[in-house]
Amino acid sequence: MSMLLIGFNVAAFLYIRHYKIPLVSNKDHMIEFFVALYCVASIAGVAIWVYTFKKVAERPFEGGIMNAGHFCGVVLLILFLYSISLIVALIFGIPSLLWILSFIVYTCRH
Repeated sequence: MSMLLIGFNVAAFLYIRHYKIPLVSNKDHMIEFFVALYCVASIAGVAIWVYTFKKVAERPFEGGIMNAGHFCGVVLLILFLYSISLIVALIFGIPSLLWILSFIVYTCRH
């Protein structure tokens, strides 16, 4: 999942840059915030996975902070797609929203 999101985000960013499309939220630095949060959450998620698998072998692990990284990656991709086209952002964003909501409900109940 992480590699797919990174690949899609890079491809969307290169498309935006190649065709000189203006970014949606260039004024309030939202995209920079999500990029930084995506990087920090991904690095922290990998570190927590390594710690959990080495120290706590008997406890099942259900994602942890990697969920925050995936969430930031999907939001960043939707922002990039919204910069390209509103229709593409809606076609991708609505199923992604359903996935995110179902995953949040699942993690809150367990």
